Amino acid sequence: MDTSNRFAQFAPVDAVSIIVGEFKKAGYRQTKETKKVTEFATPHGQTIYLVKTTSRLNGINLMVHPDVSPSALKRLPGVSSVSPEHRFHSNMTRFPKRIHNGETETAYGWQVSIDTLGGIPPFLAGFDTLSV
Repeated sequence: MDTSNRFAQFAPVDAVSIIVGEFKKAGYRQTKETKKVTEFATPHGQTIYLVKTTSRLNGINLMVHPDVSPSALKRLPGVSSVSPEHRFHSNMTRFPKRIHNGETETAYGWQVSIDTLGGIPPFLAGFDTLSV
């Protein structure tokens, strides 16, 4: 079996480190990390996930609690899109779960995309003001 590209689907480590740095500058506290996501708590205690496997400096993907209004998310500065349907990811341990495709429940939320690294600070500032 050829394993030379087995990590090709993951974001470059430097890009993820830079993005994580922006969260920390905004006062977000890193609370958990897996190979695929990094969990943060906002200064006011909400949870948000950085999806490391698909995030780049020019395309950052975040997961937000499903109780947050998608229209409120779309109005935040820096947001390029919000998924039209919930997205599922087993590593989001603080989000609610429901049956998706399989037989077991999986955590779900809204995927928020931000096109540039410069969009992260204004988004994080605005996100921290939203309530669930």
